[in-house]
Amino acid sequence: MDPLEISIAECVREVWKELRYGYSESVYQRALDHEFRLRSIQYTPQFTLQLYYKGYRVGTGIADFIIVDPSTSDSYMVELKQCQTEATIGNGVSHCDAYCRASANKHRQIVITFMPHGVVMRGEGWSHTVDVVDNICVEDYA
Repeated sequence: MDPLEISIAECVREVWKELRYGYSESVYQRALDHEFRLRSIQYTPQFTLQLYYKGYRVGTGIADFIIVDPSTSDSYMVELKQCQTEATIGNGVSHCDAYCRASANKHRQIVITFMPHGVVMRGEGWSHTVDVVDNICVEDYA
C-alpha cells in the first residue's frame, strides 16, 4: 500500500470505529466524505465518468469518489459497497473494474465493502481488513 492508500485506510477505519455495520452506502459515503475533508485528502465525490467503447462514448457512470495524490498525480477510483456476506464482495470489484476499463482516464481502483464482521478494502495487489475488534491486518493477494 502506498501512503495515500494508507491514509484512505485510516479514514475507513475511523468511520468503521464510529458507525460499525448497518447503514446504507450513502451514510458511509457521507461519513468518508467528512473524514477525507478533516484529513485534507483531495477528492471529488459522485464523480461522473465518461464511458467509451473503441473510442465511441457509450454512456456515463458514477464513481463514489475520485481521489488524487498531489505528490504523484495518481488518481484512485473509490467504490463503496455494503453487503451481508463475503460472496457478494466481488460485485463491487467487478463494477469498479468495468468503470476503469471503459473510462478515458485510467484510475487505480479501491473497493471498500462494509460488512457485519468488518470492512474489507481492496486495491491493486493488496487487501486490508478492519474487523469488529479494530484489529487491522494487511494481506497480499494476486
